[in-house]
Amino acid sequence: MTNVIQQSLYRFLLGIVLLLAPLAYSETMEKNYSMGSLEQIPYGFKEPNGKVRGILFDIMNEIIKQSGLSATNLLLPPKRLINELTRGVVSCSLLADTHYAQMLFDIIEPIGLKLPAGILPKKGVQLPNYEGLKNITIAIPLGIYFDDIFDKDEALTKVHPPQYLNSIRMLKYGRVDAVAGAIPSLLYIAKNEGMTNRDFGTPLILSNHEVNLTCRRSVNNNVREAMQTATKKLKKSGTIQGIIMQHPTFISPP
Repeated sequence: MTNVIQQSLYRFLLGIVLLLAPLAYSETMEKNYSMGSLEQIPYGFKEPNGKVRGILFDIMNEIIKQSGLSATNLLLPPKRLINELTRGVVSCSLLADTHYAQMLFDIIEPIGLKLPAGILPKKGVQLPNYEGLKNITIAIPLGIYFDDIFDKDEALTKVHPPQYLNSIRMLKYGRVDAVAGAIPSLLYIAKNEGMTNRDFGTPLILSNHEVNLTCRRSVNNNVREAMQTATKKLKKSGTIQGIIMQHPTFISPP
C-alpha cells in the first residue's frame, strides 16, 4: 500500500514538473534580456551616421537572433561592461578568456576569434622582453586586463586614459612611450588616426586569448543553453567567420 502511494505521489510530482517546464521555457523566451558588447573600435562602435557596428557587436546580434530570445544588445565601455555583468544587469557578452574574466564569469563557448594582446611601442622603443617595460611610460585604457603579471605589476609606469583612442593619441603626440591592449584594435585605431607601421616598434605580445560567449554565473539555464546553442550553430554555418572577414581590423604588424 505504501509503495502504491509513493508511486502515485511520484507520478503526480513528475506531472507537475513536466507541466511547468514548458511554461518556464516560454517565460524565458518572452522575457527581455540585456546582452552586452564591448564599446571599442573595431569590436563595437558608433559611426558618424549613428549606426552601431563592429565585429563583436555584429556577432552578438546574430547570436541573439539565432537564440530566439528577446534581448537587447547594449554597447558599453570596457569598465562599465564588466560592472554590468557583475551586477547582473547584463546576462552575457563576448569576452576574451583572461584570468580576470574566468575568475568572475562563466566561459561558455569560443566563437573562433583570438586576440593577441600586449604592448605596442612607438618607433625607436625596443621591447625584446618584459624587462624592457621598466624604463618606459605605458598607456592602458580603463577596464583593460589581459595578463595577470602585467596587470598587477606596480613597478611599471602606467597611465590610464578612458579609451584606446585616447591611448593612441597620447602615443602619437609623445606623451607616452607605448600603449597596452589588444594589438589588432590598437593598430586599427592608429590607422584611423593617420598613423602607419613606421610610427611603431615591434609589439611585445604577452597573451593570445580566445574570445568566448561569456555569461554571469547566475544566468537562467534556459538563456545559457539558448545562447550557447546559437553560437555553435553560427560557427558551424560559417556565419561568425563571415562577419570576422567583413571587418578589416588588421594592418600588417610592424
